[in-house]
Amino acid sequence: MAATELFAAIALVISVAIAAELLGARFAVPNFLFFTIAGVLIGPPVLGLVHHEVFGDGLAVVVGMGVAIIIFHSGSSLSLEAIRDAPRMAYLLATVGTMVTFLGTAAITYVAMDVPTGIALLIGALLVPTGTTVIEPLLAVVPLPERLEYTLELEALATEVTAGILAVAVFYAVTLTRTNPEQFAFVFGWHLLSGVLVGAAVAAVVWVLFKKARHAPDRAPVHASQLYLATAVVAFSVAENVAREAGVAAVATAGLLLGNADLPYQERISEFEEEFMTFVLAFTFVVLAAFVEPEWLRTVGVNGLLVAVGVVVLVRPTAVFLASLGSVLPWRERLFLGSVSPRGIIPAGLAVLFAVQLQGENPGAAANITGTVLMTILVTSLIEGLFAPRIASRLGLFTDTVVVVGAGRTGLALAERYEKQDLRVHVVEADRELVETARTAGFEVYEGDGTDGAALRRAGVTRARRVVAATDDDETNVDVARLATEEFDVDTVLARLNRTDNRSMYEASDVELLTGSQLELWSLDQVVDQSAPDWLVSLTRTGGVRTVSLTRAGVDTVAELDRLAAERSFVVALARDAETWIPAADDAVNLGDRVTVLGRSSAVEETTARLTHDVDDDRFDANAAFDDSAS
Repeated sequence: MAATELFAAIALVISVAIAAELLGARFAVPNFLFFTIAGVLIGPPVLGLVHHEVFGDGLAVVVGMGVAIIIFHSGSSLSLEAIRDAPRMAYLLATVGTMVTFLGTAAITYVAMDVPTGIALLIGALLVPTGTTVIEPLLAVVPLPERLEYTLELEALATEVTAGILAVAVFYAVTLTRTNPEQFAFVFGWHLLSGVLVGAAVAAVVWVLFKKARHAPDRAPVHASQLYLATAVVAFSVAENVAREAGVAAVATAGLLLGNADLPYQERISEFEEEFMTFVLAFTFVVLAAFVEPEWLRTVGVNGLLVAVGVVVLVRPTAVFLASLGSVLPWRERLFLGSVSPRGIIPAGLAVLFAVQLQGENPGAAANITGTVLMTILVTSLIEGLFAPRIASRLGLFTDTVVVVGAGRTGLALAERYEKQDLRVHVVEADRELVETARTAGFEVYEGDGTDGAALRRAGVTRARRVVAATDDDETNVDVARLATEEFDVDTVLARLNRTDNRSMYEASDVELLTGSQLELWSLDQVVDQSAPDWLVSLTRTGGVRTVSLTRAGVDTVAELDRLAAERSFVVALARDAETWIPAADDAVNLGDRVTVLGRSSAVEETTARLTHDVDDDRFDANAAFDDSAS
């Protein structure tokens, strides 16, 4: 095939993949749906612009590398901490659910397709994994309760890694039909061991290069990202040369080891990996969809469609039901889990790789494998890409997400209030100490710079209904607010204003400002989508709130401030060093602290005068309590 035609095909695939990604974001539909449609359109079933002959023998290389990078990514995402903290349902789906899916799919395939038992088992193994390639895009447009989302993510990660190895084992069992069980165990064991050893060796070399090698300071993060990516390619290619089909085990092992190695520049690696993975997923998905040969689908015909429908309406619900026996998971969440099981790149990629090897000796088996797997991917992508958001909505599972940038006292106070309203709160913070403080407090924290779009994207800003910039730096808050409104088109964006003379920085943006007493009083109740008390709204609108700097000497605690307050006024907030909080009576106060007073306008004026000047104490009732009826 001419090089010009190959280049043209690659350019077309890249262009279509990017367009599909943009359409998915524009219409809030999982992008794998558009990837699948785009691939079919440019492939043999419709336009025929991209077909098997264009790539020739290079197809196995393209698909193999795509599968390697994806499995490596999944392995590196399975941290020990994530596994340790995983919901019980995730464990059960990754174990009980995997076996039920494997055997159930094989049984339906055997009955519907009338194929040999080995081929049915191979198809069953290939259709086990859901995979991050389809679950992550789905969750990007379907905001779910945290436990349910976490369960789906961990199931996808675990099955993508383990089912790949399971499929290789079954493939050996099918192709080594003339060997006895002992020979099969030896051959597969050798290939599995080879993959594990190669993966571990490559991971060890990479770890040494990360930890011991000297890198130019300004290029070290870039080198780290490139080295991390190269690990997947090197581990896969070396293992494949040592033992055929050992590459899957190698990249899974390398990913698991490096994902738990606490490597430097992890934030930069994550950003690079996310950006590169988006391209790899798009390109590989479109390429695989484009290679859906009409004769493959005609070979499996209606029977293949029955298998695909059976996986959706019988196998998945049964797997979830058996895995959730004795679980406390609400029935709505079980029902959603039972209705969501899209298949993605790993089944398709492995099916194509296996079919290429079987094509010469058993073309009928190759057609059945690829046809059934690709038919199932098409059906699940269409059904669940279109209806999963609607199912979640009908079941009442949509959960609004709030992204709070800044884990200082103010940011955590806002985050706590949002959580009390059953909203999902994701906190973004760059300072390691504040990150640990927020995590200790029980918040889901994403370490990174809130002014970086990649950090916000990791925190789920693409599905957030609200972003709050709550740092103690106005310039940072402006940048966060601008990013949220302009790049991510978030519905509601709020920003903390630390210095009133910086108000002009927000003039050109559609951002709600939180200042002084608003931040601690009005915002903490009203900003969380609840109505503020009538008396509070009335006071904030009629000037019954004022913040002043404490200049009166001899005041050491908030209790002493309260005793200075005029009748029908009350000290409600204290600010120091760009931090604002609702004070306790024994909190210490210093000269220069900003004190917020709430109450009747005249009483507020008297109290603030008392805090800033030495006036006659007789004008104040030291024991007066704030009266709600003052409004």
